Amino acid sequence: MNSHDSNNKYDLIWEVVSKSSERGLTVSTFRAKGRTYNAVSSKDSFYNHAWEAFDLEQVCGILTHEETSFKGHKYVLTAALSSWALDPGKWRSPSNLVHQADVAKSTTRRQAIVLAATEIVSNLERRLVRNALNGKSTRDSYAAITTMSPTFFNEIYYPIGGLRRIMRTQTRVNLLKRLQKFRQSIYLSITLAAIEHCHFQGVDRGSKLEKTGVEKSTTLVGIILAASRGEETVTPNNVDNSHYKFIRKSLPFLYAAYSIDLPDGRNLLDVIMEADWKIANEDDVASLWFGRTLYWVKFMLAPHRRVADDELIIRALSSVDPIPFEPPPYVANYRSLIEYFHERGNMAQFNNKEDEFWAANNMVRPKLNGKKALGW
Repeated sequence: MNSHDSNNKYDLIWEVVSKSSERGLTVSTFRAKGRTYNAVSSKDSFYNHAWEAFDLEQVCGILTHEETSFKGHKYVLTAALSSWALDPGKWRSPSNLVHQADVAKSTTRRQAIVLAATEIVSNLERRLVRNALNGKSTRDSYAAITTMSPTFFNEIYYPIGGLRRIMRTQTRVNLLKRLQKFRQSIYLSITLAAIEHCHFQGVDRGSKLEKTGVEKSTTLVGIILAASRGEETVTPNNVDNSHYKFIRKSLPFLYAAYSIDLPDGRNLLDVIMEADWKIANEDDVASLWFGRTLYWVKFMLAPHRRVADDELIIRALSSVDPIPFEPPPYVANYRSLIEYFHERGNMAQFNNKEDEFWAANNMVRPKLNGKKALGW
């Protein structure tokens, strides 16, 4: 990060007036002609921890830091985190129709970063464009652009390729189309996570349930979705959980986002799927998102399994207070069914005496259609 930037025409010089470091992060305060801004930085540059590769600890460290950073910094990082959560790496669908690039060169994440950075500059120019259309002087237009911190350009805009990268990046509409391809499978994975949530709560209450059982929870996905909607369901062995395995390392962020209802009727996962990063970047929403993510990993997942990805998230959100939340009602309403399936031996009993099982639980047996369950 450069300590200052100058422009001879406008004599604008930014100088570092203070600097402090804690927990691997540095806060630098810049000042120029009475104006100040902070820049929160980690050991690596933005290019190295968000663009060329994705370092969850460094990204979340900056996003959860109590200090504000230069204009656009946390907004672009929110776009990077959100797109990484939806598309964290390399996978191939069962039909081999979708193939994402390796995480180090994720098209989704990079496209989101470019679009978010472009939006920052575009919003700054909007007033200038309006003035030009109204015949007002644009003599100081360039000066207005330079009122943005030089750190934004030096850390984000130019390292990712500047205007040339913007011109070669596909549109937001293209990004939304890509994200929509994941929608059904992601929401199926959310259902699976919610079933595991009920399962883990049962174990913690002392119920005699098997401690592990993603495969068993998978058989419940289609049944619970059908029962909650009064629709046909798939046979249990036709539920496909391949996408769950693909996004397992980022699913805590998606599951926590799904649990957050917004005033406009959407939840935070809907917002992220629509690339609406402004809402996800709001302080109160982000705090709730990170707090629930940490709670889910630290108090639900980690006690019941040992996975390196869980430990990574706990470290990444170490400065956050965990915030408890409950499974969504459409799954929690079938808590007794979930616990039944996780009792030893009951799966075989269900397969052999399925009609009796539904009658005993005062439920109508869902119709089975034999199709693959790929999502909602």
